[in-house]
Amino acid sequence: MNDKRIINRDFIGIIKDEGGRFKYDEIEIHYPRELVMAIEAMSKDDSCTIMDVQKLFLKYYPKQTIREPFYHYIYPHPYRCYSKTIADSPTFNSFDNYKQCLIKQGGCFPSCLYNNESPLGFESKSAYQEAVAWICKELNVEPSECCNLLRKDFSKNIIRYIYARNYHGTLASIKSSVLMYSAEEAGWRTVSADLGNGLTATISTNFSFPCDWYIDVRIYINNILLLPFSDSIVYPSVQWQTFQSATRSFENEDRESCWQSMFHFLVDIANKWKELPERFVANYIKDEIEETAVGLEKLMQTPDERMLEQYEHISVEKKRSAYVSEKLDLTLSKAEPELASMFLKYDKTAGLLYYLDLFYQLSEFDSSICQFIDKLTTYIDPFMTRLRKEIRLNIIELEEIKKSIRDIKSKIITLKEEYAQEFDDLLNLTGSDRRNFLRDKPQFAEIYKDYKAQKKQIIEFKQRLTEKSSYLRLRKNYLKSFRECKSKIEKSLS
Repeated sequence: MNDKRIINRDFIGIIKDEGGRFKYDEIEIHYPRELVMAIEAMSKDDSCTIMDVQKLFLKYYPKQTIREPFYHYIYPHPYRCYSKTIADSPTFNSFDNYKQCLIKQGGCFPSCLYNNESPLGFESKSAYQEAVAWICKELNVEPSECCNLLRKDFSKNIIRYIYARNYHGTLASIKSSVLMYSAEEAGWRTVSADLGNGLTATISTNFSFPCDWYIDVRIYINNILLLPFSDSIVYPSVQWQTFQSATRSFENEDRESCWQSMFHFLVDIANKWKELPERFVANYIKDEIEETAVGLEKLMQTPDERMLEQYEHISVEKKRSAYVSEKLDLTLSKAEPELASMFLKYDKTAGLLYYLDLFYQLSEFDSSICQFIDKLTTYIDPFMTRLRKEIRLNIIELEEIKKSIRDIKSKIITLKEEYAQEFDDLLNLTGSDRRNFLRDKPQFAEIYKDYKAQKKQIIEFKQRLTEKSSYLRLRKNYLKSFRECKSKIEKSLS
């Protein structure tokens, strides 16, 4: 047995209120460690059988005490994978029932024997002996190999059941007396806690479904959401649509450190708000906004080459999930670097302007935030002016491309009308016949070569048309965003 204390196996992490001050604590999970150690030892002892393990287990947990059919429980599986999330209670079967259980759970006997995770045991020694004989025949294995497989499989699953049963038992005894606790359930889960004085915290978790995981915390002061605005500047690519999902996110492969970091963060933020509100505002509001303001100013002054260098180092996965990168790719950054850099700056500014209402609310706690609002809004008119100009130029460019396509199509129509018979004859020929036909008609061969070049040119123009149309839509979207933000500012000042 691993000596390291593991969260949700050996203890449950909690936040509790101790006389008005919040504290992180760990509640011991009391389970028979000597039983677990003995079963682990027996699982490695080839002289033992599954019946020996069952006998020892039933001394601690008689059949009549096994009332729950299963427990929601992920451990020891990692959070970041689709895995077994139910710890089943043990069942003790006749030979026929045991065989049917394995076949039903695994689809076919050989695979289910190796992959089954339910603690399946036997109601009698004779049932066990019949199963061994049948398995040896089905899998063509030696009795000793079969006995070892059954013993190890049952031992592993019964230990998991012991952990799950005692975790849930301990949780049931403390749940009503704590504010928050470490959970070990799969799927989406959201819990909220009132931390007093207008401060509330919401924890959202997702473990093992669908093959992903996160622990996100949202902090509200008087229903005003606190967000990590400086992240929008620090990270080259911002997923604005999901940016407001959390005040702080905790993701770590180590399940223990992510829970503890999250709880310590909540305790610190709650105690600061209650005992030192000025320090809380400085740390979590003022400093956050000031860092964003400084970062945005530097960003606006960043040369195009540097902006694109940052963008090019973002992973492909993050680019796909970011709003700008749906339209902005490395092709544009290399072909039109100034335009690409401009789009990146537009996205940062428009994204932050989206939170104007929130900034106005936060300025109630610190009036210096108004300076950031003023600085942010100064970008609106220059951006709008530039966007309007570029939209006009973009539209002119699109019309020129469309005219070029029309002109080429007209030329192609003229050629096909003038050499209608030759084109019809060529259409029915392939391979060497086509090559011979063009060799015998050198004048038409030149015409046909020109025809193919113009067809290729149409494809190129259409590709440019698609790209320019995409950039026009992006400019219009940004212009719409800036207009909406300007309207919000004017409304707030009226």
